[in-house]
Amino acid sequence: MKDIALTAAEAKETMLGCSEAHAPKYPWGTSLEFDDETLEKLGITQLPDIGEEVAITAVAKVTRISASEDQDGARRCLGLQITLLDVNIPSQVLTPANKLYKNGK
Repeated sequence: MKDIALTAAEAKETMLGCSEAHAPKYPWGTSLEFDDETLEKLGITQLPDIGEEVAITAVAKVTRISASEDQDGARRCLGLQITLLDVNIPSQVLTPANKLYKNGK
């Protein structure tokens, strides 16, 4: 796994008039949001707590590639469209005992 958090210098470059408290922590385009319809497709009936970490597994189709070069250097871009996705919320994984005894009761 790779940590893609912005460095302090990178965050400062992308602030665009924001205060340091509101500076981005991660690069643009790395956030996912799911509406009710998508949550239903994923089988997520109970939302996890804010700050809780979840595991995702995805398959994506390459939708765009580009490369350019100018006096400032080379730039590359890769566009991906997620086509298959699974979200594993550890706090909601049922153990065999919980399955057998309806959440341990």
